[in-house]
Amino acid sequence: MVTTVKKRITLLFETPEEIGSNLQRNDTHLTIKGDQKVIVQTRWQFINAEGEINDGKQVRVTWKSDGTKLSTASTVMNGYINSGLNFYTSDSNVTSLHKMPLIETPRYNILHSSNPEIQLQDFLTDEQLSFVDLNLEASQYDIIKTANKTEINESWELEANTPLVIEKNSNQISNQEVGLFYIDSQDEVDINLSGLRCLWDNSPQIERCLKTSLFYKPAFLAPNDQVTPIFLDLPVGLHPKVFVDLSSHKEETNCEYYIFAQLPLEVFVDKFQTSPVFVFGEHDLELPEYKLHEKAWGSETLYQLTPGEVNELTLHSRYLNITTETPSYSNISFEPIVFKACDKNSLDIIKNPFYAKSLGLESFFTDDTNFHLLNTTKLTAPIPKPGLEAFDNVQIITGTTILIAIIYLVWKSIPGKFSKKEKKE
Repeated sequence: MVTTVKKRITLLFETPEEIGSNLQRNDTHLTIKGDQKVIVQTRWQFINAEGEINDGKQVRVTWKSDGTKLSTASTVMNGYINSGLNFYTSDSNVTSLHKMPLIETPRYNILHSSNPEIQLQDFLTDEQLSFVDLNLEASQYDIIKTANKTEINESWELEANTPLVIEKNSNQISNQEVGLFYIDSQDEVDINLSGLRCLWDNSPQIERCLKTSLFYKPAFLAPNDQVTPIFLDLPVGLHPKVFVDLSSHKEETNCEYYIFAQLPLEVFVDKFQTSPVFVFGEHDLELPEYKLHEKAWGSETLYQLTPGEVNELTLHSRYLNITTETPSYSNISFEPIVFKACDKNSLDIIKNPFYAKSLGLESFFTDDTNFHLLNTTKLTAPIPKPGLEAFDNVQIITGTTILIAIIYLVWKSIPGKFSKKEKKE
């Protein structure tokens, strides 16, 4: 199958002077000296030769490790990605992956996984992997696949004093361009990137480099100076409480505040106690954690928050598997995101060259919504669990309680009849 391959590399510097001082160029290569940290995004497009095919089905795969650290400036090129590996599909017939069940939502089916058997490279072809050198520790990935097109977005931060050499190293790449930009201006309405754009022709030779400016509407905005704390109530206990302090935020027209979280099996939301916008996935109130590992992976939930006050989200922990002799704790981690969603009454947002609205959190919002990322914090809740030393005592106490209850019920039902006869005499 003949495939058209396109490649776009975008580098984001802090100042125009950094572009000039870090860039070296010859007829075929660009070399970034890396005197300062630079945010890099590489976008690969693999397009099948059959022409445009639209069967309405889409797959999105994202990856972000705990070690992936991108500065807040990266939001001008990147959206929000959940930690770990996330598989989304609009094909309702796909209900499991590697024997792991997918959660069904109105927009997509999803699997969030830390299973080492499910790897990012499983979703790419050998041809694609020959172009893309995966670096799962340092880079985050956003892959969107349709019937005849695969788009791979890789983002990372080039460390200081780490040179980067860019060339067109394959004749299969029909179009390659590199943009070296800095943020000329930015607000909630527009972003202006200015800098240099270099193009390669059909040979390894650089065709031309020219000054360029990009104006577009932001889809995601980095946190501003307002502080938005997220923290757990201590001690945690069996019902972890997450607090979101929006005291410094005011109510705004056409804007709403939310917290979104992917929760592991060990904790869940009781939708009958609280009122989430949605909760999808495993929220069974009865089953212990160790009964669910082959049936579910967790849940996704979205809550609307109230500005100007401290908001509380109460979670519940499941019964955990007993693995130690003495009582202990199991550290359960999750990474909620607090954001402000604003309707801008303009569809220009989806024309953003770095934004492709896809399956995921943003699919629950309208096309004219932009997202202010207020805080993303990894929370770790120490959930108490009993030890094996108490197992026998628990069995004895439980058995004794049940036996007493049965005797009491029998006594209340049978002897009661004799008591009535005695009163008549």
